[in-house]
Amino acid sequence: MTKVVKKFKVLYMKSVVTKRKENTMGYKDEEIMAEKKAAALKKIQELEGKKLEAQLKESIYDECIHVDDKEIRFSRRTFADLGISIYMPETFEQMEEEVKEALYPLKSAPKYVFVDYEIPFQITLNQTKHKVPDEGMSRFMDISSKIIENQGPKAKVLGKGVVRIKEHNVGILEVATRAIDGNVHNVMFNISINGQIVMGNIHFPAPYVKRLAVVAKEMMDSIEFIEDAKEA
Repeated sequence: MTKVVKKFKVLYMKSVVTKRKENTMGYKDEEIMAEKKAAALKKIQELEGKKLEAQLKESIYDECIHVDDKEIRFSRRTFADLGISIYMPETFEQMEEEVKEALYPLKSAPKYVFVDYEIPFQITLNQTKHKVPDEGMSRFMDISSKIIENQGPKAKVLGKGVVRIKEHNVGILEVATRAIDGNVHNVMFNISINGQIVMGNIHFPAPYVKRLAVVAKEMMDSIEFIEDAKEA
C-alpha cells in the first residue's frame, strides 16, 4: 500500500468519525431542545391550570369574574315580557338585527340575542309557542332531546334533566353542536311561564367548557320569576 493511499485512508476515516460526532451532537441538541420545549409547555399548562382553578372559585355575584384575562361584571336584567329576570354581563348588548338575521335564517331568530364580542359566550332568550305546564317539564325535555338527536351528527345531547329553581321546574339540555369555526357547547334551559315555554341558551366554544359551564349554571340559578317577586 503506497503512502498516498494510506494517507487518503486516514483522512477518510477522520472525516467519517467527525461526521459521526457531528451527527451525535446534532441528535443530542435536538433532544435537549425537545426536552426544553416539553418542560416549557408543562410549565405553561401548570400556570394555566392554577389560573383556571382560581377563576373557578369566582362567582357572578362577586365584583367581577375573569375569563381568559378579561374582567366581566354581572348585573340583573329584567324581561317583563318573558316573566323573568337573570344575571348577565353588564356589557352585553342586543345583537344587531342584520347580524341576527344572517345567523338565524328563515326568521328563526330568538327575540333576544345578547353579546359582547370580546366575551366568548352569548345568551339567547325567547318566548316559544309550546304550551307546557310546569309539571309537564320532564316529558317536554324527553321530546326536545329526541328532536335534537334526530338532527344527525351535527348535534349531540350530552345531558338532560329537570331542576327546581325557586319553586319552578327548569328543564336543562346540554348539547354539543358543530359550527363553521368549531364545536359549540350549548346550555339550554326551558321554563314554563303561565303555561308557555320560555327558552334560553347560553353557548360558547367547546374549549371553554371547563370555565364557562359553571358560569352558565350560576346564571341559570340566578333566574327570578316576576310574578313570584310581586307576590313577595
